[in-house]
Amino acid sequence: MARRDRLIDDAGHLHLRYMRDGRRTFQHWARAYAWYMLGLTRALTELEQLPEELRPDDRTMADLRAECVRIAAVAMRHQRGDGLWSCFVDDHTVAPDTSGSAGIAAALAAGARAGLLPVDCGALASAERAFGALLEHLTPDGLLTGVSQSNRGGEALQRGDYRVISQMGMGLLAQLYAALR
Repeated sequence: MARRDRLIDDAGHLHLRYMRDGRRTFQHWARAYAWYMLGLTRALTELEQLPEELRPDDRTMADLRAECVRIAAVAMRHQRGDGLWSCFVDDHTVAPDTSGSAGIAAALAAGARAGLLPVDCGALASAERAFGALLEHLTPDGLLTGVSQSNRGGEALQRGDYRVISQMGMGLLAQLYAALR
């Protein structure tokens, strides 16, 4: 079983973790989307630059490109009216997570800039909208508020309204800023 198949269930839902007993956890968690999408986008961008003889076969590359487009469409479908993504992207009753939002938007912008996403899919506009919303969460000294805390507290803590300031969130916002330039 490929690693990606472990994180995505038969219905196409992304999870943070796959356990050895077959269970998956943190379905639709925003930072899982951020890391998955950024990893896929960054890897594809690098693979596209390789000489053809060093790249994976055409079928694998086509599969990776299709997954990049698919997961971007899923993420954009779940973007909230305020431009951010909920901590669990499919549940808009859950507070937004600025770190997950920054990472998802960074992947959308990077994918659009690299030509991995269709020009007319709205990825760049979605990323720009998220960037504008994220700026409202910056403190005067440049810290990003509204970050969901460590997932060690379990899903119940993530579904609550408690949010923190985290350098990880700031790093994801910096990636978004760079991808939009």
